[in-house]
Amino acid sequence: MQSSRGPVPVLLRVETTDSMTPVEQMRPRLDAALTAFLGQAKLGDTAMPYGHRQ
Repeated sequence: MQSSRGPVPVLLRVETTDSMTPVEQMRPRLDAALTAFLGQAKLGDTAMPYGHRQ
């Protein structure tokens, strides 16, 4: 097993079912939701299995 020292790309997507609110009003809400998620997420633990080559 060989360890990779490079970054592991992670794609994050934020969605809403609210299709009536204008984008300029919804974007700050979605940004806040993503920021709150990232404040609690442990992306290192999530990406760890992908950082190793087998």
